[in-house]
Amino acid sequence: MLFLDNKYTKFYYHIISNFKSDIGEVHHIIPKSLGGSNEDDNLVRVSPKAHFILHKLLIRMVKQDSHKAAMNYALFMMMNRNICNYTSKTYERARTEVSEQMKLNNPMHNPKVLDKRIGQKRSHESKKRMTEANQKRWARDARPMRNFNCPICDTPIQSRIPTKTTCSTKCSSILQHRK
Repeated sequence: MLFLDNKYTKFYYHIISNFKSDIGEVHHIIPKSLGGSNEDDNLVRVSPKAHFILHKLLIRMVKQDSHKAAMNYALFMMMNRNICNYTSKTYERARTEVSEQMKLNNPMHNPKVLDKRIGQKRSHESKKRMTEANQKRWARDARPMRNFNCPICDTPIQSRIPTKTTCSTKCSSILQHRK
């Protein structure tokens, strides 16, 4: 089980069962970052306020620290979308957690790496070689161009983005509504 058996988990499921809405935002009951899917039984539509509260509760419900970091990041991203008002204390807590997790996972905060990099000067030739190597890598690793037709309006599309399926946001919303 992903979640602790505590008062926050009980309140979380209480909100999901009692505050469903026909309008509002779609919430993943089991977050995608924790293995949840986009299936209908894992989705619930709630008001923006309830959505925000659900994400605050998720932080207190998860067992693993890595899951807590993911839930903090999700809450932080919600706050940056300005979907509702939040307190400065909530923002500070989420921002601090995200910052700490980024420090833990960033090799540039490793003292051994920092000692090698600080004050390092590169010659013009070295910079040029690095640029050429990066250009070759980008050319080699570039995603292949896909040619396909929009499933809604049959417009021909060329894209390197593997998840792109429609020609416009209008066609995308029609496709989402059909699902």
